[in-house]
Amino acid sequence: MENNELLNHLDKLHTTELGVVRIKRNLALDNDHVVDWCRNMIPSVEASMWRR
Repeated sequence: MENNELLNHLDKLHTTELGVVRIKRNLALDNDHVVDWCRNMIPSVEASMWRR
């Protein structure tokens, strides 16, 4: 895997309370710990992400 800034700084991932609501709604999550969920999913080989 190439040098990926997101993966290198995954421990610094955070959001606000409103961000938690948005992430839960946009990803249809039933989990209150969305930052932890994202930290676990981002490095997954099944994850697909892109930057706009």
